[in-house]
Amino acid sequence: MSKKDYIAIANVIKDIRYITALDTYNTKFDLIDDITKRLAILFEIDNSQFSQSRFINYIKSEKRTPDIRDIA
Repeated sequence: MSKKDYIAIANVIKDIRYITALDTYNTKFDLIDDITKRLAILFEIDNSQFSQSRFINYIKSEKRTPDIRDIA
C-alpha cells in the first residue's frame, strides 16, 4: 500500500467520525456497516477486480484470517 492508500482510508474514517458526531447511527453495527461499505467502494475504485460483496460478507462472517497483528 502507498501513502495515497493510507490517506484515502484515513479520509473514510474522518468522514465517519464527522457523521458520528452528528449522531446519525442507531447502533454500533450501523456504524460498522457504513465504514465497511465506504471502504469497499474505495477499494473497488482502486482495483476493478476487488469484490465489494465478498469483502462485506467476510466482515459479517465469524471467520477470521490471520493478519500482520498475528505475526508480530
